[in-house]
Amino acid sequence: MLNRRLDALLELLRHHRLYNQFSISLMTASAVIILSHLRLPLTGDQALYLYGAKAMDAGEVLYKDFWDVKQPGVYIFYWLAGRLFGFDALGLHIMEAIWLAAAAYLATDMAARSIRSPLIRRVLPLTSVGCFYVAASAWHLTQPDGLVALPIVLGAWAICGHFDPGPISSGRLFIVGVSAGLAGLFVTTMLVVPLGLLLTAVWSRWHRSQRRTCWPGLAGYFAVAAGFLAVVGVMLAWFAAKGALAEMLWTNFSHPFASYVERDREVSQMAGSVKWFVEATLCWQPLALLGCLVTLRREMHGDAGALPGLLAMSWIGLAACGILLQYRYFWAFHFNQMFVPFGILAALGIEAVLRQLRVTPRLGAKRLAYIAILAAALAFPCLVTLKVYRLVSAVPQADQYAQSAAGAVGHANPNDRIFVFGNPRILLASGLRQAVPENGWALELLTADQWLTFGERIKRARPAFVYLDTGYDNLLTAEQPAIKRWLIAEYRVVARDTLGGTWFAATYE
Repeated sequence: MLNRRLDALLELLRHHRLYNQFSISLMTASAVIILSHLRLPLTGDQALYLYGAKAMDAGEVLYKDFWDVKQPGVYIFYWLAGRLFGFDALGLHIMEAIWLAAAAYLATDMAARSIRSPLIRRVLPLTSVGCFYVAASAWHLTQPDGLVALPIVLGAWAICGHFDPGPISSGRLFIVGVSAGLAGLFVTTMLVVPLGLLLTAVWSRWHRSQRRTCWPGLAGYFAVAAGFLAVVGVMLAWFAAKGALAEMLWTNFSHPFASYVERDREVSQMAGSVKWFVEATLCWQPLALLGCLVTLRREMHGDAGALPGLLAMSWIGLAACGILLQYRYFWAFHFNQMFVPFGILAALGIEAVLRQLRVTPRLGAKRLAYIAILAAALAFPCLVTLKVYRLVSAVPQADQYAQSAAGAVGHANPNDRIFVFGNPRILLASGLRQAVPENGWALELLTADQWLTFGERIKRARPAFVYLDTGYDNLLTAEQPAIKRWLIAEYRVVARDTLGGTWFAATYE
């Protein structure tokens, strides 16, 4: 009796105006979540990327005139955001919203074969990108590990466009190669994810075709390689034309191996990062687990509709391996990209629960379990409301970094150079150019050889102003005490701020 009533209710909603209103409500909720994050300030990482993007816009070359350990993709993204929407926090957040909306659209489209209900497909942006925004702080936004989701989902979307047992078309394999190249430009280790997804799809087709050969032919391999080189080749050619190819290759390939040898890996950070992701996705986890089980069951029965879920599961596993391959840190934002595949699995779980509720004949333990799984997801609207309220009602705080810079270098000559041992928000607020290519936000990642080169460069550059954060004071004492002695001998203290930093100005004879 209850089952027939549920069927009748779903059928009524399908043809009722409430169906469209619910769809509009989902889109409105997604928009509200995103828009509420637009006014969040930049943190140190984003300030560094933004400074680098502005330097690129002024004609400087990444790795040669401005050095950072990050791959070029994030700086290209920030430069593009600045050119389109302005070189500030608002412009970056608008660009990220468009970027992640595109990722959600491709994820929804690739899951269409598995999720037959249009209404449930409209929930997918909330279970993926929406879930990320609810969990994210200002520090998590516009990080390369989240931006890489769009290139990866592009490759997954291309793979899912072909469900027949035969080989994937060369055009779609070319897109997979492009996807791998773009992913590598954001996070080097993540280029393995699109290629791993392709292997997963090939294995699935081999399994469904009763173990007949489904490997791409020579043309297929060429298409993947051509797509990859179309991205990487252009990037290498650009750096070569700017005279910075050696610096780019060393930073992206040699430096990580040097860091493996010289630095200990912060494995303890992984536990906290995993905890953050688990807590962020807690209300969707039962549904995502059910989505995994449904996917595996479909694959065992040779159902081509298992492919989107299978790729989502593979994506999470491959991304986890990519994170472990990174050279030192395991920050929480390294898990940002996993919200997209997790959202796909959660949406698959929602459809599975509703299907089981329709076929389960009576109100028993099994039906109650499905209702409980679905009810757990109802905590998400509460989380959305709480997050939006907290962001909207937050009282804007005074920018201590701008105040610190204004108090110390407010009347500086625009041609003066500066070096900041600390948060790049100080550097950005000062409006001055950095004195040497090395930035002062990631000095702990410098190799021993880089420390020597950095010491020589900063002494020769003799910036007009130096800002020294207390934490980096200790690092200088441990790594290069000669720089600390030089600073004390050649500079005088002009100010101390509330952030725990000290401003120095050069003393001229």
